[in-house]
Amino acid sequence: MSEKPAGEIEVVIEATSEDFDPSDSRWIRQVNELQSSLNRDAGDVKKIETPQEGQKGGPLTTILTLASQGGLEAAAGIFKAWVDRDTGRSLKIKVKQVGDEKEIEVTGKGMTSGVIKEFMEEALQQSAGTNE
Repeated sequence: MSEKPAGEIEVVIEATSEDFDPSDSRWIRQVNELQSSLNRDAGDVKKIETPQEGQKGGPLTTILTLASQGGLEAAAGIFKAWVDRDTGRSLKIKVKQVGDEKEIEVTGKGMTSGVIKEFMEEALQQSAGTNE
């Protein structure tokens, strides 16, 4: 991973579902909606599909680059709203920065946007201190 500017973090998001296969077109559409919301309201988004042997496609991984408090708050709200719409959905959120990686799993079962925001704020603050 290349070194990022001070205060910038990379957030790796892996969406999963208890109800859909990763290659199901309905699931892919739901993940694409999440990615579009993040790209529009939170920060730059890259999409990576991991091919699975014997399948048409594979799990989609989203990489979101955050550099501001506003983007972080928007992302936390989007994550919470997205998992709340379907109890079978969950997100694994990994925050990456130089020499460190933190992970949280977000589900619609008792997770608050405040907890998500706090988790990502801590990483953003650490990143700002790491690259000075």
